[in-house]
Amino acid sequence: MVLATPKSVSGYERLQYLQVFIIITISFWYGYIGPKYSECLFCYNAGMKFYVTGRSNNYEKVKEVFKKLKENGHEIVFEWTELPIVKPYNEHADEAASFAKQSVDGMVEADVYIIFAHEDGNGVYTELGSALASNVIKGKPRVLAIGLEVQWSAMFNYHPSIEWFETIEDVYKELEV
Repeated sequence: MVLATPKSVSGYERLQYLQVFIIITISFWYGYIGPKYSECLFCYNAGMKFYVTGRSNNYEKVKEVFKKLKENGHEIVFEWTELPIVKPYNEHADEAASFAKQSVDGMVEADVYIIFAHEDGNGVYTELGSALASNVIKGKPRVLAIGLEVQWSAMFNYHPSIEWFETIEDVYKELEV
């Protein structure tokens, strides 16, 4: 395949044409656009990878979301609610390190990150920071937050990559789950 560009364009402009050509080619190759779009990983009706989090007092809500997502053909990348509590962390450093690594790896692998926001919660907001960093660098996961009533509580809650919702049902509607 040959990339034809007008002879009047500069070398820099040809490089830009080439970059666009490569992006389009890769997009077709992976099925993000073109005839197989309905099978695309980022289509909301296709099987997506989810990371769902909230404070430990939201375990039951998070487990319900895990169940609904799985029933609809989606994958949970890290089921942290199944892990034992390892507090105090300094007395369980190896387990805490392993869980922290699994958590960040899951967020990076996820297509969608859902957080049940709360006014405080060190771990939850550390995870949110990881999800935002991955979103900015890789373009995923899509970051969805539930709890408009606590958006005011932190500056990073206003990051433009976060989409805020009032309830999990609003998220399900948005994702067509």
